Amino acid sequence: MTKTIEPTPEVIDVARRLTNYDAAYLECRTIGHAWMVSFVGPVSKADTDVRERARRHSWSPDAARILACQRCLTQRIDLCVVGYGRDSYSYRMVSRQYRYRDNYKVEGAHGNRDLLHEELFRRNQ
Repeated sequence: MTKTIEPTPEVIDVARRLTNYDAAYLECRTIGHAWMVSFVGPVSKADTDVRERARRHSWSPDAARILACQRCLTQRIDLCVVGYGRDSYSYRMVSRQYRYRDNYKVEGAHGNRDLLHEELFRRNQ
């Protein structure tokens, strides 16, 4: 016999708020971002926010890569330290951070991926 679990008031509230959630955000939250490179290069040539993030980082990153999602416009910022050898160089990522658009994050939805999937399927019935 299967036991029915009643949703908590918090879960009901999150599900209600997801009914008005942006479709692009919902798609990215359920199937992943559609990344495209928007910047790769030295930290010194990156935007002010990236330079400030690098300045505060304990590893003193040399290089940055910024990816932008083509659907929801989230940006992913990777900071790297460049190691130079005799005949080559290598990159070691030391930080990954995200810039989200307004209203991308839904309080209470983190860890409730099932609610996001349910909303996606509800819209596409």
